[in-house]
Amino acid sequence: MAKTKTITLPVPTDAEPQAVREVTLHELRIGTILDLLERARDGGQGTDPLAALSELLTSGQVLTGLSLDDLKRLAPSDLGTLWEAFQEVNAAFLALLRKTGILDKATAIFLDGVRRKIGAASGGPAAAFSGPGIPASGDTPGPSSPSP
Repeated sequence: MAKTKTITLPVPTDAEPQAVREVTLHELRIGTILDLLERARDGGQGTDPLAALSELLTSGQVLTGLSLDDLKRLAPSDLGTLWEAFQEVNAAFLALLRKTGILDKATAIFLDGVRRKIGAASGGPAAAFSGPGIPASGDTPGPSSPSP
């Protein structure tokens, strides 16, 4: 049986500044995992990692109870809470990715895409968005990486 976890997150709106949502995180299914691994194997060529993440998050396969607009209104600490719950229900999958090295590669592809998107939106070089806690392109945090 697939694991789930329900958490409550503040999702303020102009009309409801104190609004909260119940969000349920779902353990990924084998088909979704295979799709993710196929994208990682292809090196993300021709894929916008932010668009792919948005598509996955709004598909209902990862979480329910939160729209893409709701996600955009989350505070970084709330995103951290969401990530912790995702890790809890998908521990076996993430352990497999770490063991095979795929997680490091996927992280690098995602962060590089984020840097390019932010750099393009700001009109400046994407390198301006690296620094402490943000691995440079090609550098990924892993078990052997020292903590800052």
